Amino acid sequence: MIVFVCSPYLAVLQGRRKQKEALKQVYAYARAGSKAVKDMGYTPLSPVLCFRDVFNESIERDRALLGSSYLLRVSQGIMIVNTPYNKYSHGMKKEIELAKQLGLSIYECEYKE
Repeated sequence: MIVFVCSPYLAVLQGRRKQKEALKQVYAYARAGSKAVKDMGYTPLSPVLCFRDVFNESIERDRALLGSSYLLRVSQGIMIVNTPYNKYSHGMKKEIELAKQLGLSIYECEYKE
């Protein structure tokens, strides 16, 4: 089973002053969610990791979100990585709404620093 990893991106960048530090945190969240999916015996699919260095978030955000929605549609589940940034992440909210519309299995994991 393929499980989409839903983790924050832009909310983290907007919440931190140093972009390098923020990106490090973004990728740590995505890796943690991917590891949680792997540990469940499933195949993780993280758009944050798939699109790393592919899209320029500042000018191609819509394309990145569209690509994420395509990845979500081929998944059978979604793993929500719980972080302090989730409540600020509009992209995550959209992904979770779509997952519910698609009837995907929903899983959650806590990110522990």
